[in-house]
Amino acid sequence: MTKNQFENSVHLSLIFADSVLSKSTAMLRQKSELFFLIRLVIMGLLVASYCVFDWLFVREFLAVSVTTLLQTCGVPASSLNFKTGFSIMTETGVFSITKNCTYLDLVFLLVPLIWRTQLGFSANVVRIGVMVPAIMAANALRIFLAIILTRYEVSWFLAHDILHYGIHLAAVAIFAVRALRNDLQ
Repeated sequence: MTKNQFENSVHLSLIFADSVLSKSTAMLRQKSELFFLIRLVIMGLLVASYCVFDWLFVREFLAVSVTTLLQTCGVPASSLNFKTGFSIMTETGVFSITKNCTYLDLVFLLVPLIWRTQLGFSANVVRIGVMVPAIMAANALRIFLAIILTRYEVSWFLAHDILHYGIHLAAVAIFAVRALRNDLQ
């Protein structure tokens, strides 16, 4: 093989490698865009289901859980059951447990973002099965903390609202970035 033939061979190999790499990159980009689109559709369906239902059983479970936490810590509290919803009564006031308090909206936003494309179905179900109860437990602790802070005259806005929106924003941002990174691999 002459030097010229060798150079032509190397040049053709580089052209072929570049062609394969650009096609692979385009396919990967299409694949990640498809996964992202599927995530958005599932997210939309889950959030729509959140909007359609009152989720009374979840609200009741949350009210009873937080009331139990408060009573365990020596705070006089009782869970109130009304036809339209649930509340927690303490010496500092009555705290209504609304659909927004359940964090189901956050759960439904995060479930599609928790899914990992390189894992199998069973492994993803386990991931979701661990994450959803963890989010729900953290939410019960968040409401418990907000009620405790109101006992020390911290405003509801600081004790509840700032924490609520901060957690939502941080969780969605973190899980969205992780999901996009996963899709691009």
